[in-house]
Amino acid sequence: MSKLQQKVTSQHGQADRFPFSELPDVCKVHVFSFLSTEDKVSAAHVCSEWRHLLSSPVLWTNVDVPASVRSVLTSPQADKHDEVAYRDRVKKYLDFIGKVDPSIRRFVFVGDIAETVYHDSLRSFITSARLSELKHASINWAKVDGSDAAKSMEKQCEECTSSWSVDENHRRRQRYFVHLFEQLCRTSLNITSLSLPFDWSPKSVDAIVRLRNMEELSLSRYSELQPLDCVTLDRVITGLPRLRRLELEVWTPCASGGLTYYSLRSKSLEFVNLAKCRGLAVEYFDLPQVSVLRLSRCPWSGPLMIPTTTSTCSLPCLHRILSEGVPNLKELNGHKLHADWHKHVDDEFELLLKSICPCDLHYGWATVIADCY
Repeated sequence: MSKLQQKVTSQHGQADRFPFSELPDVCKVHVFSFLSTEDKVSAAHVCSEWRHLLSSPVLWTNVDVPASVRSVLTSPQADKHDEVAYRDRVKKYLDFIGKVDPSIRRFVFVGDIAETVYHDSLRSFITSARLSELKHASINWAKVDGSDAAKSMEKQCEECTSSWSVDENHRRRQRYFVHLFEQLCRTSLNITSLSLPFDWSPKSVDAIVRLRNMEELSLSRYSELQPLDCVTLDRVITGLPRLRRLELEVWTPCASGGLTYYSLRSKSLEFVNLAKCRGLAVEYFDLPQVSVLRLSRCPWSGPLMIPTTTSTCSLPCLHRILSEGVPNLKELNGHKLHADWHKHVDDEFELLLKSICPCDLHYGWATVIADCY
């Protein structure tokens, strides 16, 4: 028995208990590494020794605004005082991370960067933090509550109009995002997983294609209809040669009263989710490795919204598009496909096609007219 074990046994009368205070500092730090962000913040207030140990950079490689802080924004009882407290905690938290100076591997941020405190905190972090080893980033930089602007945008979408109003906060938010995102992509070339609202501006597209190690990408819509041409979408997807998972949410305007047709090409993608897209129609797939696909029928634009237009042309059948472009597909919208789905469509698969395919066979004019009323 070692001297340390003898000391513990003599102090406590049994060898199965070990006082935390007797552990070496390296062991204490290891124990602290199992705590959540919120618990680590609380533990730092226990005593000066713990505060010193909890300032170890190795404990803060995963920077996540605490869940208890984020919940303030979505709580139905949240008031102005709660929001001020939230902003203050976010600032103090990121200031603390800056002083500790860890090598960041995971970063989660929630905050409307149109507000000065969020913008300044995020800018300071991206500019000064060590991000060369950053692998996973999730940044919700837009408004995260049910804002009047978002509700107004949705109403305009339902009316299928190409014009929308943009307030000053919206323009400032987008301008800030472009600058911050460019900086992030310059300093974090090893990111493998990224999730954020995306504005699809030329500068943002130039920045994201620098992330050549990207494997998982989730781009949600920003709070407006977003013009997106086929060349830009193709540039992002093909510009990320290691991309395996793609989740995309784009709401495209319908100024001409018709759908915009897109092609998706990738030799690396295995999972694709386009179910949240609106006004986006796929006419061609070249996805030889994709085994899981999520799709939905576009609820507005083109013949699906304006059945009386004289320029309407029949949309291609989804079954044909999938058979030609996604040969290794095994799951569609959670439905497990049979091995011979390319040639034989069983009753269950047929019902699925009727729910998502825009062709005349699976979504006839009678259904369109009925849905309009």
